[in-house]
Amino acid sequence: MSKKKNATVIGGITYYAPKTAGDIWDMPHQAVTTACEEGRIIGATTDLSGNWIVPSTAIKPLEKEQIKSILICILSIKNKPDTVPANLEEHNTLNVYRYLRDCNYIEAFDEKSERILYDVVITNKGMELLFQTPTIKINWLSIAETTVKCLELIVNIANLLSNNP
Repeated sequence: MSKKKNATVIGGITYYAPKTAGDIWDMPHQAVTTACEEGRIIGATTDLSGNWIVPSTAIKPLEKEQIKSILICILSIKNKPDTVPANLEEHNTLNVYRYLRDCNYIEAFDEKSERILYDVVITNKGMELLFQTPTIKINWLSIAETTVKCLELIVNIANLLSNNP
């Protein structure tokens, strides 16, 4: 293990303290620590002193409300699959599903399947997040409209993840 300024290298992987990761992501270090504790930063772990460290390759974590919105969208898509546009995969939404899988909000899935949008399964952790507090209020008139709005949200978050430094 070697130390660089604001970084620790373990097994060839560079890790940052939550403060450094927060500076990079423009978020408070307490929010980074909370995201680590909640499993929203992929690869985050504790060092020998019990302090959180974040891999330099980690992406900025999604907020809990964003994750809740996506999980609601997943439920909506499963209930009304005929409203999903054929070109949805072009928007790199697979990265959103990978993030949710890696954070254990959805179960592992076959990335080559053409039915990911319909077959993905929300884990207990995902269901607990959805139902622990009042969830997002959806004020749209129909399931079809809800699905279209949800797809827009997934595409926007996919774009955010693909542009994440």
